[in-house]
Amino acid sequence: MKQSLILTVLLLLLCHFNINAQNDRFGVSLSPTFSWLEPKDEETIETRGNRGGFAYGFVYERSLGKKDRFFLNSGLFMTPNGGNYKAEFDSVGVAKVKYRMRNYEIPFNLKYMSKPRGMKQKLRIYGLAGLTPSLMLRSRYDMEEAGIDNEKAKKFTKPIQAFISWGGGIEYALGENTSFFTSLYLSNGLIKAVNDANDRAFNAANFGFRTGIFF
Repeated sequence: MKQSLILTVLLLLLCHFNINAQNDRFGVSLSPTFSWLEPKDEETIETRGNRGGFAYGFVYERSLGKKDRFFLNSGLFMTPNGGNYKAEFDSVGVAKVKYRMRNYEIPFNLKYMSKPRGMKQKLRIYGLAGLTPSLMLRSRYDMEEAGIDNEKAKKFTKPIQAFISWGGGIEYALGENTSFFTSLYLSNGLIKAVNDANDRAFNAANFGFRTGIFF
């Protein structure tokens, strides 16, 4: 609840100060997301699995030219990360571990949009790519074989992360200043997110289906 309130307050403040800027657009989005952990050494891991969840937040875009073809795409998102894997541990032998993390993410993407298409010239196709810094707010983990359930994972997780992200989608104009958008995106971790009890290192990654509205 507290995290949702922070996102809402930031969105209202930004809209209040910038809504009249001709080159700026604001929006909100919701994204079904699947995340997983990428081991640095695949041979030490027996099996892996992903974690499902929902990312949400607001989107900010600034046009970089008069033709509205290139944009700076950014915003603030609350994103679930984590995953599970099975491996051998010195303390308990073979065990399955589940990590659950929540991150604030601020992407910095370059977005390219096509010219309007369709009979009413309302549809545009776009692609984007960039860097996404991330700050971890919370991390928990389970290890049933060791009797661990929903325990804080701060000692195994890194508070600051970064991702290389890319994706693409479509945008449909609903009115003069309102449009609907939907896209697929993939983010791969650039730095270590997890270092487990046996000193195995993992990067985080996630894949999502982002849907939202610009207003």
